[in-house]
Amino acid sequence: MTWIIEFIGDLSETSELNMDGSASMRAVSLVNGVDLPAALTNLLTYTKKRGVTLTEIKKCVELSTFSPSAEEGYTSAEITNAQKKLKSDSLAVFTYAISSEAEADDEAIQIGKGS
Repeated sequence: MTWIIEFIGDLSETSELNMDGSASMRAVSLVNGVDLPAALTNLLTYTKKRGVTLTEIKKCVELSTFSPSAEEGYTSAEITNAQKKLKSDSLAVFTYAISSEAEADDEAIQIGKGS
């Protein structure tokens, strides 16, 4: 199964995703997992390796029941792009991610679109 999960996380200073000195990020990811607990475990592993500590899960939906929208990270194109990159043995991929500094400045630096 694949899950679409939106979350907020704290960025470490040394995170490869921290390009602007941000303290946190908001992201949407496609995550593999046989069930939601497994998907959340995979997301925790995936983000931890990238220097992100999850602080809030905002949305979790099994992808087969999800309808794309115009919201960033949830568009059909973003989901399709991420699905192409998500392998059966992968933990997760971002469909969209933005740092707190970029979001506050209204200058989106997309740090993980489909990666």
